[in-house]
Amino acid sequence: KGVFYIDTRREKEYGPDLETIIIHGYDDMMKAEQDYPSSTLSWPAKDIDVVREIAAFIGVSLDPRTIPIINRGYRIQYPTGYSCRDTLGYIAAMYAGSFVMSDLGELRLITIHGIPPETRYLIDSDNAAITFGGDRILV
Repeated sequence: KGVFYIDTRREKEYGPDLETIIIHGYDDMMKAEQDYPSSTLSWPAKDIDVVREIAAFIGVSLDPRTIPIINRGYRIQYPTGYSCRDTLGYIAAMYAGSFVMSDLGELRLITIHGIPPETRYLIDSDNAAITFGGDRILV
């Protein structure tokens, strides 16, 4: 899902009719591991402006579904000594969420309140519902 860059590729054969390709890849979120860039914002800056600046710095678009979520106008101090990823994590935590790269390769904030109801159930490693007394457990 999304846009990935392949770091390594390896092929394995498990028999005459079965071959597996193993890849290691990463998305554009890896670019956010850089120190926060020099900025043209007036600090302390609004959270949405900081997110827009980071998106531009790492060369991605901001997913339009993110903009209505970041609506509190929290003021952020200049993140001296922090990476863009650290700063995104800090802002995401204020909205009970996490930044991810969307299927289109855009920076997107997913909040705990924005998770679809059908995905809020506790499951095991085989994706089977965990129940308690026959009832599914909500997370």
